[in-house]
Amino acid sequence: TVEENNRRWTPLHCAVSNPHVTVSVVEQILNLDMNAAHAVDSKGRTPFHLGVVSGRYWNEGGLDLLFQANPDAIELADVNGHIPLIAALLKYSRDTSGTTASDRNVDGSIEKDVFLSQLNTIYKLIRSSPHVLHSCI
Repeated sequence: TVEENNRRWTPLHCAVSNPHVTVSVVEQILNLDMNAAHAVDSKGRTPFHLGVVSGRYWNEGGLDLLFQANPDAIELADVNGHIPLIAALLKYSRDTSGTTASDRNVDGSIEKDVFLSQLNTIYKLIRSSPHVLHSCI
């Protein structure tokens, strides 16, 4: 069911936007309703797009499950014209607030594991739909 408000989120939108919700919960929601991966919120975002914007990673964050449930979501632009790849690049390039103190080194730089997860997510987004790079030019 969709929220009856301006956001129009489904339970899957809510789950993927919350960093404390585990991948197994996302998987359970998808098992109950695979069509939930196709729902679009009021800003034109599918759960896949929202997962990217929320900082979830490809394997350990469940983006792979969302992609498998709705592969077309990788090419859908939100109301700002951002496809998930652009959303990820924007998030990772400017987002230091999405990392916790435990994700950072003493000098404030991002931990290697966090950086590699971000890099892997960008790689998987490009690898899964390389032609989206044309829309970035």
